[in-house]
Amino acid sequence: MNILIDEKEAIFIKKKIDSARETYKPESIKLLFIAEAPPEEIKRFFYYEEVKDNDWLYLAIVKALCENESYNIAKIRANKKKILQKLQQDGIYLMDLCPIPLKWGIIAELHKDDFMQRLENEKAIDKSITNIILIKTNVYDCLYRELKDKQYMVQDKRIPFPSSGQQKRFADMMKKALKAIEYIPNEGVKEIKELVY
Repeated sequence: MNILIDEKEAIFIKKKIDSARETYKPESIKLLFIAEAPPEEIKRFFYYEEVKDNDWLYLAIVKALCENESYNIAKIRANKKKILQKLQQDGIYLMDLCPIPLKWGIIAELHKDDFMQRLENEKAIDKSITNIILIKTNVYDCLYRELKDKQYMVQDKRIPFPSSGQQKRFADMMKKALKAIEYIPNEGVKEIKELVY
């Protein structure tokens, strides 16, 4: 399969994404979300501090962690830098199966081996304490069995991406996944609640 990639653009975007993600990486990751890829409209990236719309994953994760259906979207967006800092404080982190957007016709699953290598090399991850939740069904189908075989504490939940009418199902499945790992909000998330309600 021939994939037309603007290599310079891809490298530039990856550097920006990696820099933003690294800013909020915990020293010790307690809860790891793994999604498919950064959004094609890269300005909506989870770890960018100024996102004004269509940040479905960020909103849905904050809502799930705060365990409340009633939340103020404007406040969640306005306080994003503080919220990302609080997630970092609590050891909560997001990685993507594919490190760059899928805009060039890239197939995320083709990055499985590279992703597993990144995961194995990540010093902030400890198999004995890091719980993993997979987001999007194709990510689950691609990674779950191998993660399980390698003794990672990965949740057996096929959680859809929270857009295109899947927000309610995402919330329900994420609630089950968090319950399964006996998730209890720590100080960072407790402070997030005060910021957004």
